[in-house]
Amino acid sequence: MAATSASMQAGVGDMDARVAGFYQSLDDDLGVIRLKLARVETNLTEGDGHIRDDIAALSEMMSDLEEHTLQELSVMLESIAADIATFDEETAASLEVIAANITEFQAATDADIADIDTSLEDLAKLDTIIGDLQTLDSSLDEAKSELDTSVQSTSDD
Repeated sequence: MAATSASMQAGVGDMDARVAGFYQSLDDDLGVIRLKLARVETNLTEGDGHIRDDIAALSEMMSDLEEHTLQELSVMLESIAADIATFDEETAASLEVIAANITEFQAATDADIADIDTSLEDLAKLDTIIGDLQTLDSSLDEAKSELDTSVQSTSDD
């Protein structure tokens, strides 16, 4: 059981490192996008206020990435990509790729968490079984002792 616990802790540690690496990579990718959008912003007219709002939303999102769910991040990036596609197809495509990467990462992370949950449930069941076996062992010891006493008493008679 200790080996299983250690293995699970290592798995959680690996997942934590992947999450940290993912967010760092996401922050780096979005920084590049923000620079590209700054160029787009210089060509916007007053009628393109929604694009300016998207750029501001992206900057705000980047300041607290981990405060958003992965799904929120993906949806927001897809929305921004759709809005800027007419101004900069390349940046819009990059945003769509980042959104797809977020969705893939979320699916992989959800699968890892489901595996951990299953392992924890199995460990809880195993712990219950061990407790039941210890109770049964104690009951068997008690029954054996009573039987030994009864046999001893009968042979003394």
